[in-house]
Amino acid sequence: MSGGTPAKRTTEGLLRSRIDALIAQIDAAQSSLASIEPEELRERIEIRLRIELGRRRKEARELSAAVSDGPPGQVWTDLFVLQTDLTGLFEEILALVEGAALRAAGADEGYCGLADALIDEIVKKTDVPWGAFTVLGSREFYARSTRVIRVRYPGRSFWELPVAVHELGHFLGPELKRADGARSVHPFEGLLESARADEPHYWSWLHEIFSDVFATHVLGPCYGLTCAFDRFDPVEARDDSATHPAPNTRMAVITAALDGSGAVEDYAWVRDAMVTAWQSSTGEAGTADGRDGRGVLPEPFSSWFAASSDLIAEFLPTAGYDGWLHAMLLAHRLTAADASHNTSLDVSGDSSDGQRIRNVVNAAWLVRLRGVDDSADRRIARQARRLIASGGSEVA
Repeated sequence: MSGGTPAKRTTEGLLRSRIDALIAQIDAAQSSLASIEPEELRERIEIRLRIELGRRRKEARELSAAVSDGPPGQVWTDLFVLQTDLTGLFEEILALVEGAALRAAGADEGYCGLADALIDEIVKKTDVPWGAFTVLGSREFYARSTRVIRVRYPGRSFWELPVAVHELGHFLGPELKRADGARSVHPFEGLLESARADEPHYWSWLHEIFSDVFATHVLGPCYGLTCAFDRFDPVEARDDSATHPAPNTRMAVITAALDGSGAVEDYAWVRDAMVTAWQSSTGEAGTADGRDGRGVLPEPFSSWFAASSDLIAEFLPTAGYDGWLHAMLLAHRLTAADASHNTSLDVSGDSSDGQRIRNVVNAAWLVRLRGVDDSADRRIARQARRLIASGGSEVA
């Protein structure tokens, strides 16, 4: 290649330069994984991401080898696709590196560790590996191009833990699959595309409905209580957005999911407390929709609710929450410990079949609903956090 100026570079030279730059980016991303501390966080993601980066590096090397022989147009197209795929991967690695640093600095006050533990407890009851950890963000959200679940900063409240599980639903839904001969079919993806064909924003709305049903299924009442008491804004209760159905609609979906859980009699008074709190808030805000908590869902939400419920029943049958009895017993003990300022509540004998953290969160909500005094929320949250962190042996 003579002349030496960029304008005179051959197509082959340009392609090789772009590919070499991409390989350098892949290598840099590989190196950055080693900076994630502590080791227990790095171990959650390192093998999966190193394998994926190695696979992409191999594809880049194969593209480089094809520069001399392959049609330039096809190589440019393949390079574009590879770069696009790597964008999401690089975003995930950057989020994890930044998130780990913020956690190491204590910016999350230990909240992300609690969210990780709760998500891990649920994922263990599924066939879908998560292989990530939570990081701080300006709001809770799950980016589909990554596996990163962001939890709200500066929220970090124990009472907001169930929202992280809603975000897990955004990850799990598209991962559900069934065998169809030699290939795998992702039924939720099919539902999403069908919804998008009706209205473009229905894709996002269906995602939210599925995640609401999922969170209710795996958490029990505490998810709906979090939404009704702490998260949904009654001023916006009637307002749909481009990405989210109106809170009134979502509360109706959550209520329907509780009613269809098979434990409706056990949940009755808590479910009614949830509905009453939301109706009271929206009534005061002038945004009530006239539902009595048992209204029929309009279309397309009724069909989406049914389809989501069917998928969850088919693919996640063992992930559902059924520890309500344990939660009620633990709530009584939390209440007694709070009243007596007991600093050593022992629940090590709680045989809750892999639902310990969910039991603690539901128990804390039961105690909160009884509303001993104005400062009870903070005291119970502190006790519950310490109980989770201690592995179930004490509340300090």
